[in-house]
Amino acid sequence: MPKAWPHKNEKFKSCSSAEQNKITKALEDLSKVLTAIGKLNLYCATKSIYQGNPASSAPSDKIIAHEFSHLHYEKIEQKRLGRIS
Repeated sequence: MPKAWPHKNEKFKSCSSAEQNKITKALEDLSKVLTAIGKLNLYCATKSIYQGNPASSAPSDKIIAHEFSHLHYEKIEQKRLGRIS
C-alpha cells in the first residue's frame, strides 16, 4: 500500500508480470505528452473500493496519467472481449 493511502480497508499484493504488462501497454499507448512525466509507481489492489480496479496510484505518484491509463485499460479490455471495435 502506498504511504498515506487514504483507503485503509484496501489490500495490496505484488503485481503479476501479466498485470504489469497490461498496465505498461496501456501507458505506452497514451500520448508521449501525457507520459513524459517520469517513472510511475504502480500498486495492484487485491481489494479496492472500486470494483475491477487493476491498479491504484497515490496522488503523489502522477495521478493524471494514472487516471488516463484506467480509461485506456478499460477500452483495451472491452476490445479484447469483443464488446467494442
